[in-house]
Amino acid sequence: MLRHYLLDPVPRHHRELARLTGRLTPDALITSIDFVAAALHAEQRGTPWISVGIEPPPLRPRDAGVLDYYNAIRAQVDLAPATTCPFSVISPLLHLQNGVPAFGPPQELPPQVQHVGALTLTDCLQGAVLVTGRGFTTVQTALAHGIPVLLTGGDNELAARLTWSGAGLHLRRVSARRIGRAVGRILGEPSFRDAARSLRDVYHGYDTTAVLLKQIEQTTMTLMLQR
Repeated sequence: MLRHYLLDPVPRHHRELARLTGRLTPDALITSIDFVAAALHAEQRGTPWISVGIEPPPLRPRDAGVLDYYNAIRAQVDLAPATTCPFSVISPLLHLQNGVPAFGPPQELPPQVQHVGALTLTDCLQGAVLVTGRGFTTVQTALAHGIPVLLTGGDNELAARLTWSGAGLHLRRVSARRIGRAVGRILGEPSFRDAARSLRDVYHGYDTTAVLLKQIEQTTMTLMLQR
């Protein structure tokens, strides 16, 4: 499913990028790492690429089985085979990572990875607890508002971060009774609310728009001076 959803459109997207840019020389392409065509276009044209991580690090393959399929696409645009799954590839120049280091255990990341704060879905969210089946951005939106989270289903990476932070619970097996009990526990134990509010203060320490603009401007200016 991942292969067909994200890789099947790549040849068409690659052709469209070539048409849109034409003879232009962009200062940089700025795209999500899921937009694989942009990375290929940048590699082929020698255009600087700035990647954006919507999902949480660690930046690792989500489906190593796509590599052969990906290399067949690379061959179509005259690029050499890759050894790394495209969904774990980030820009060597600058990678803008959605989130804050405090939401998850400490980890070593490449030096070009810069956390930018929460890319939230809304600036106005109210409630005592958020119940959701998945979504890094959805969870961060709640935590940026100091709202604890009940995560249901099998998003193990996100679940590990949430439970480590203490700002919510994870239910692998879902039923109305289990959800009711979990919500009751979150509402009844102040530690979940306190952890969520603590993270809210961390998120509020980031001016996300300003961080994005500063990082992009610094990188592009450096590239221009090197020309």
